[in-house]
Amino acid sequence: LLSAIRKYPDRFLLMGGGGELNVMIHKAKKHRIISSQTKKEFEKTAQKLIDNGVIGFGEFAAEHFSFSPTHPYESVAPDHPLFLFLADIAGRHKMPIDIHMEAIPEDMLFPKSKFLNRSKNNPERIKENIKAFERLVSHNRDAKIIWSHVGWCNTGYRTVKLCRNLLSNHKNLYMSFKFSPEGKKQIRPLASGGIILKPEWLELIRAFPERFIIGTDQFYGPPGSKTIGPQKTETMIRFINLLPPDLLKKLCWENPKKIYNL
Repeated sequence: LLSAIRKYPDRFLLMGGGGELNVMIHKAKKHRIISSQTKKEFEKTAQKLIDNGVIGFGEFAAEHFSFSPTHPYESVAPDHPLFLFLADIAGRHKMPIDIHMEAIPEDMLFPKSKFLNRSKNNPERIKENIKAFERLVSHNRDAKIIWSHVGWCNTGYRTVKLCRNLLSNHKNLYMSFKFSPEGKKQIRPLASGGIILKPEWLELIRAFPERFIIGTDQFYGPPGSKTIGPQKTETMIRFINLLPPDLLKKLCWENPKKIYNL
């Protein structure tokens, strides 16, 4: 994508590292002590991304469920030493880190759903990850951590209450919205077929108006290629249209400018 970014710098900006730094973290996920050589290679890779013009790091997978036989299950502790090292790099450059992580407040059996049951890649049990995530967010307060896909949850635990607690405790934590027919219905911010914004979610956004941004997680392939995943942008448009004007301006314009240093 770099050629497109360079040709149209006033239209496109790029995050990077999901296919490089993320892979390095997962290869080292069983090791809590990281060699100086690995850290050197990790920082070199991060610096190359910065030199190529990325404005942030991600998307990274801390807890990524599988939805089909060809869709991977990925899991690594959010406070893994390389995640903490990345936070130091990001903090030094004032760049955000984008994290994909299902909310797991306690060790539990893997959740069941008609979407998740399509894959045998998922484990029988999953481990608590909120405490480790908080250690990552608090490790370097200059690092802006974006917890992706708020509004979409497959455990049922990414609630308004959990989001409020984390946002209250961590001023460098941000969240990007996503809407999808997959996931637990009770966690979705929209009700009645997507025409009503639930009051508790509006109150949460109102309480932290500078900490949310818009995301879609929509997949795009070349023209004529097979569609990947469900359509998500239409619901996002409905959500945007339900936001009060002041919050719409924050989430769609002012917050991205601040978070990504635009």
